[in-house]
Amino acid sequence: MRRGVNNWVTKGTEFEAWTPVTFPLDGPDFVVSFYAEDLGADESLVASWPDRIGSNNAVQGTGANQPKVNVEADGKKAVDFDGVNDGLSITEVSALDFSPGDPISLVIVTGQKAWGTDSMIFFKGDTSSSVTGLEYGFYTPSADNIRGNIYGAQSSNSVKTTSGVDVWIVVSNGSTAELFKNGVSEDTWSVGTADISSDIWIGSRLGTAKFFSGSIRAVGIANVELDSGQLAGINGYDW
Repeated sequence: MRRGVNNWVTKGTEFEAWTPVTFPLDGPDFVVSFYAEDLGADESLVASWPDRIGSNNAVQGTGANQPKVNVEADGKKAVDFDGVNDGLSITEVSALDFSPGDPISLVIVTGQKAWGTDSMIFFKGDTSSSVTGLEYGFYTPSADNIRGNIYGAQSSNSVKTTSGVDVWIVVSNGSTAELFKNGVSEDTWSVGTADISSDIWIGSRLGTAKFFSGSIRAVGIANVELDSGQLAGINGYDW
């Protein structure tokens, strides 16, 4: 039995209609949700990445600093960041401003492009430190390595799949956090105390430094510690 693009399930000699899987970052616990398949044609610049939940779009008004859409080898779209000056910002609103003790979950689906080093994939914080200067985010300390960060405390390194697509999820109950790669737990740690007012950036630190070289297919933030069923739905999606 195989569910294909024509939305049918083969059962013997009969065909049964099925309902496509709901996009897993559109659930009621998510406060923002971004998906590269919502964007334009291959090689087009991304001035605004629309938020699927509301109006908290990720934007870049300067053309020279806009990432571009890249249709990767498997035919799926990703947002390609050049590692030089690309970055998208999301204006801080109350729904995106968490405080130590609050539950939070972060989801990043990275594409097939190899990563650079010492860069911010996803960032809310200041310039004081690549660790304690984050309220939350994902950091690449070295090529093809990633660390999740909640309230200024970070996970150990996890390694990107070479030429592969990876689903990175951090879940936190407000006191501890856990990093998952493709559904497998990579690390658990105690969160910090950082509580920083700033806009949120995809692909850089505040649009001025630590520019990310790599590709991203989806981003989501939830205001809960995602449960096992939600994690399974995210990891089981056809990214």
